[in-house]
Amino acid sequence: MDKYTNSSGPGIFWSRQLSGSEWRNPWLHGNSLDAQTAAWGVRCLVAARKTDEAVPVVRYLLEAYQPYDPDPEVVDSLALFSQTVRETVKLRVSVNVSGSEEARQFQIGDNNALIIQSQLIRNSLSATAVTEGRGIALIGLSAKGSTNVTAPWPRYTLDPRVDQVSTKDRLQLSICYGFVAAGNDSESGLALLTVQLPSGFLADINTITELTSVRHVSAARVSLGGARVLAWVRAARAERLTIAVVSDVQVTVHARSSTACRVLRATCARRGRRVRARAARLPPAALRRPPLRMRTHCCPPPSPPYSSSLH
Repeated sequence: MDKYTNSSGPGIFWSRQLSGSEWRNPWLHGNSLDAQTAAWGVRCLVAARKTDEAVPVVRYLLEAYQPYDPDPEVVDSLALFSQTVRETVKLRVSVNVSGSEEARQFQIGDNNALIIQSQLIRNSLSATAVTEGRGIALIGLSAKGSTNVTAPWPRYTLDPRVDQVSTKDRLQLSICYGFVAAGNDSESGLALLTVQLPSGFLADINTITELTSVRHVSAARVSLGGARVLAWVRAARAERLTIAVVSDVQVTVHARSSTACRVLRATCARRGRRVRARAARLPPAALRRPPLRMRTHCCPPPSPPYSSSLH
């Protein structure tokens, strides 16, 4: 296992060797295979009574731990290591983080030793943590940010644009994507293109049907009631391909009958549209029923921008 040891970061784990600039590939960092291998490595080191050698591996497991989707192997290994290094001294550690808008402080004790605490650092590019106290504690400081979608991993480039034929009530997007060849990988596999439309817009089902006739689109469908478009694109070489997605403004009117014969009008403030609904004359038997109200609403204006991603 020595030839697979990876000590490029603050921790130690075992992974396959990466060639060239593949070490920058974000899809190869923190994968479940490396985490499980390191978890079993910690168990072997603890069983061999090599606690000091297990500390760098545990440091890597703390970075690979995902609170929203914890790996049982990682959790069991961390719990085993914490039980091994536990001492009779009462744990009381404070962590002071500086470099952000205001100083942050973490308090770690016996009651919250296994609870992950997080603080949001908004505009700072760097932060410094100072730890003091008594007892044995494993403290990890990590940061996460957004990755540019036009990066060469997973070797696709995206260029979504709004066409000039778009109006205030009809949106047409042209999404150009391309595959970035590297080494012997000159052809991509089947990829999933996800397009999230702005609020208030729904995909035109007719254009989605026509989308499947494009030679490089294998299948397409809508989800979330039409607010999201999914397209499966076939294998592509180092070329630039374009697909178009058309969506319309959604205006929904829910009208129920009233006990009187009258005209009910509702004005849709969005886009200056007026929506009218007329209540029909009811029979005498229906007049004894409880009155029902008319509800009219329209979708809110598109506040967030559209987004697209490739998997």
